[in-house]
Amino acid sequence: MNFFMHQCRATDIVHGKHTFDCPSREKVPVACGPGESTSRSVGNLRVSKFRKRQGNLILIASLLGAFLALLSVAAVWERVWALRQARLARLVSRYNSLEIARRISRREVWQGQTEKQLLDSLGPPASIVLSPAPGHGAIWNYGPRRGNQFRLSVTIEDGLVTNCDPEQHP
Repeated sequence: MNFFMHQCRATDIVHGKHTFDCPSREKVPVACGPGESTSRSVGNLRVSKFRKRQGNLILIASLLGAFLALLSVAAVWERVWALRQARLARLVSRYNSLEIARRISRREVWQGQTEKQLLDSLGPPASIVLSPAPGHGAIWNYGPRRGNQFRLSVTIEDGLVTNCDPEQHP
């Protein structure tokens, strides 16, 4: 069934049949029923049910990809939550206090905190400045900026936090 479709243009669809305008004839119907090919090449035009299916497949693949991305984010969050809960449980068993364990988990610094609690809360300091006078302790500096500046300076005397510089605390 060749109607010189390489020179034709699709104009409209009438009752399940594609109608084409051709130079040789005014209107040429092309059947598009069951059992016949659903794709016809007409110049640069390609009429195809596959294109509709392809669009649906792209939509389904996009939705599936978004769903898998959400699952992976949920899995990562679940793992992070489990690690936080495990750390909190270790801190509770170490210090026998849920309040102290929560404060350490929130990375807090308070007066009366021990050196060990401070290390669990903020980790090792960037620098330690020892006092030359006996019994005055040391200054632990956290979060180095430029030169000799730090975001947080904590004064420790006799193994306990006595002062935390509030101006430089984040």
